Amino acid sequence: MQLDNIRDDGLVDTSKRYTITEDDYRKWSAKFATQPWDHVITNVGRIGAVARIPQGFVAALGRNMTGIRPNDPTESGAFICAALQAPAVRREIELRTDAGTIMNALNVRSIPHLRLPKSSADERRRFHSLVAPRLILMDHALQESQRLAALRDVLLPELLSGRIRVPADEVA
Repeated sequence: MQLDNIRDDGLVDTSKRYTITEDDYRKWSAKFATQPWDHVITNVGRIGAVARIPQGFVAALGRNMTGIRPNDPTESGAFICAALQAPAVRREIELRTDAGTIMNALNVRSIPHLRLPKSSADERRRFHSLVAPRLILMDHALQESQRLAALRDVLLPELLSGRIRVPADEVA
């Protein structure tokens, strides 16, 4: 997984694939192999860019990324997702960003100290039950949009060149 996979809306763009050898995957994922409802936060570049790992997406995190795994995804998966996108937590990330000589960075040791909104396990569980289905629908919509865009990119040159024709009565 690379920075390009993290969209500004917190979704993971699964259409961009960065392949590595099985040996490298074992090395890179030894400490953290992604699972559904994990989150990733970047430490440099687009500092504090966050995304939730969708169902079926398996990746090793690229450089300068930190994985966040909820203790109980059914309790706090969607809560963490929303909290990391919240303006108050975004300000926290800015405050915890260190100024460097060459570039700024979010120190990995600062991430566990980000202050998330206070809530009980029951509140987080209820929030997850309400929001998780919508987040999953967003993942599916993004995947479908990417699939349709890929299909368009294959068909459009064929249509424009005349190698494929659509009968006039089928064009609406």
